[in-house]
Amino acid sequence: TPLLLRYRRPITYGVFVSCFELDPKLQRDYPIIRAFLEKESELRLLHNVFDIYQFSGLIFNTFNRRIGRKEAQDKTVGAVLAETTGNTPAFTLQGDELYVRAVIISSQAHPDPSHAGQFQQAWTQPFGWRAKLK
Repeated sequence: TPLLLRYRRPITYGVFVSCFELDPKLQRDYPIIRAFLEKESELRLLHNVFDIYQFSGLIFNTFNRRIGRKEAQDKTVGAVLAETTGNTPAFTLQGDELYVRAVIISSQAHPDPSHAGQFQQAWTQPFGWRAKLK
């Protein structure tokens, strides 16, 4: 028969799990797979442990205990990788950034502030995100 007529749709993980859960014989014959599927949702969380550890190290190295509770609550994940003052800021790319964007905050008050104490600011377009799409 021609190969075209023998085509089978690739199986997905979801289809595999559904078929396995619906067949008691498979569950009995493959206890290791059954045990894995029973704990899979818990095991999936372990995938993020290294990233969380790496992120906490980045935060510790960036702020070195110079950040207060209120400021820490207001920061977002992408808010600050490095802060500097002066006219010669620098940031060294590590290569694993999703993107980098520079934000320049002036010492001059914003002429039409959206919140109290807002200063004039400018920012660059995100840098590096196109490389992550490849």
